[in-house]
Amino acid sequence: LITPTMWRKRSLIWISLLLAFSTHFASTIPDAYISDDVDVDVDSDNDANTELVKDIAKLKEPDFLLIGVVKSGSTSLYHYLVQHPQISGVEQEFLLPSDVRQRLQHIIQLRAQGKIAKVANKKPKNGATAGAGTGPAAQLTVKDSVYEINNFDLSRMMKPIIDQKEVRFFDSFWYNHLQTVANHSMLTAWKWYLNVFNQDEDASPDMIRGEASPTYFASSQLTAQRIKTWLPDTKLILLLRNPVRRFVSHLKMIKENHAANLRFRKMRQIERNQQRMNASAGDNSIAQTDMAQRRRLQYNNFNPLNMPNMPYMPYNAGGGGRGGYGAGAAFTPRTRYGRKKLGPNPLTRLMRTNRDNTNSHVRKQFNHLLDEYEQLLQQQQGVRGSWIDDDTPLSLDEDDVMSMPVDDAQYINDEIAMNEMLRQQPQMPSTNVNEYLAPPPPPPLQSKRKAKKRPVNKMEEIIGAIYKLSMYQVILVSNANAQSSQFYIERWGIKRDVSSFINRLLFGGIYAQRMQEWTSRFDDQHFFYRESDDLFDAPVQLMRELETFLGVDAWGDDHWRNVTQKVYNVQLAKGKGYQHDAKDAQEIEHWDISVDKETKIPHPTESRRWRSLEIIDMLRDYYRPHNVELANFLGGVKYKDW
Repeated sequence: LITPTMWRKRSLIWISLLLAFSTHFASTIPDAYISDDVDVDVDSDNDANTELVKDIAKLKEPDFLLIGVVKSGSTSLYHYLVQHPQISGVEQEFLLPSDVRQRLQHIIQLRAQGKIAKVANKKPKNGATAGAGTGPAAQLTVKDSVYEINNFDLSRMMKPIIDQKEVRFFDSFWYNHLQTVANHSMLTAWKWYLNVFNQDEDASPDMIRGEASPTYFASSQLTAQRIKTWLPDTKLILLLRNPVRRFVSHLKMIKENHAANLRFRKMRQIERNQQRMNASAGDNSIAQTDMAQRRRLQYNNFNPLNMPNMPYMPYNAGGGGRGGYGAGAAFTPRTRYGRKKLGPNPLTRLMRTNRDNTNSHVRKQFNHLLDEYEQLLQQQQGVRGSWIDDDTPLSLDEDDVMSMPVDDAQYINDEIAMNEMLRQQPQMPSTNVNEYLAPPPPPPLQSKRKAKKRPVNKMEEIIGAIYKLSMYQVILVSNANAQSSQFYIERWGIKRDVSSFINRLLFGGIYAQRMQEWTSRFDDQHFFYRESDDLFDAPVQLMRELETFLGVDAWGDDHWRNVTQKVYNVQLAKGKGYQHDAKDAQEIEHWDISVDKETKIPHPTESRRWRSLEIIDMLRDYYRPHNVELANFLGGVKYKDW
């Protein structure tokens, strides 16, 4: 029978389950919102949503975006613009607030400790490349929980804004992951984005704000629609560069950044080794060495007993005592399988625990070893903090001496085992004390499995493969070489991910289709595009045109002439991430692609080697029909040497 009390309990359980289910449903983002086509209120708490809208209404939105293209001079143009008195750029170092970054770091630590399961690497659907941010599957990367984002993406989100100019908020990677991190509240993510700009109340009302993310132009068609939705009145600036030179420059940047990354890793390894050497050489006493080395010394019977302040011993390992262990509790070395088992020999137990019951014969042997060890330590120079330098008695305390009956048969067996052990031990030198006190070399690892290399992420593996190839090899394995690319891919063992990444770099120089996407959403009053050569051939004229386009006061030709004498490039700095480096235009090194020379690459069908201009012309032929399509779209405007 079901009593009324049982009915009440069951009713409460069902009510609590329904409340939990409704709360979860209210806070879950609909699938339609992911497609960027449906406007959905994603905040479940209306009161909190209202307060958030009020806070956002007080913030200033960016007035311009420099959208690309990559390696077209966008970094230099951005740093030219922000030097104008009425133009402000990105003011914050990070996009995510500090408390959110700490939360993401905590998730990574929990995964490293094994408390949270790692995210399984799933293959992207519909042929999309993982991490590309483009393709049909790029818009489906919104997760239900932040715990579904892998460690590589979490670490990427915690890094500083690249050169404090590339926020990349509207890229597919950031736009989708920010929804997850912000608990599916795009208003919260939008507030984070606005806070990276100058929001000072005392700022001039004529000041305009902006950022430069050159990945916007080539990321996807969704990026243009997102900017149009969130910033319908913003102004866009675009620099188009010769596709051949852009591809070569982009490849050069990838190689230089990877070389700098390898160099920084080597420097960190050298610094860590130097710190270990300084720590061990800071004191003549070997007591400064690491824990593993001290345990190896003890396992090899370099310490005959556990006494306070004995050299080679872990400090305070056994508890009690004045500077070491041994006086309070017995110390038994640990192994990977637990406590190290003690042998039947009484001398061995006495040497390792200093607590065992022994007879007079064992004590005589023990005192003999102790005297020899004391003489060796007295000959050592500069031993500080050892048990010789203080008044600690060498004999055992009376409380530790306990009588026990002696079994003759057991005593004979112990004597035989002890003598056998002494014969197997290396003899102590009587003259060269430092040779004896030097730590023995660690034994070689006896393992059937080969040691695995340090794991790297997929993108680092791809960049490392490209780093080993020359510029001409990269072109030959790309789609620009329609005749024999597959031949060289098989010849050099190029993986599919590497060739796909190279073709993505190649696709970055095709502008016609993307120009159609942007011009269909932004008119001429909101979209400014020029060739990148205008920035370096006639920079003052270009800056005057941009002043008119942005609606700021004229700064003067002299100011612009002084500002544009420097060229800015983003490069990887040790411990600081990506930052810009200012150089004179004459100091910038470019790969010369006009030199005709014989390469070392054999031709697949003829008994000769490739010429360098042959490979470059192959790249020009690949871009020529796309450049013609762009010229037709721009009304017959053709750029020089395209």
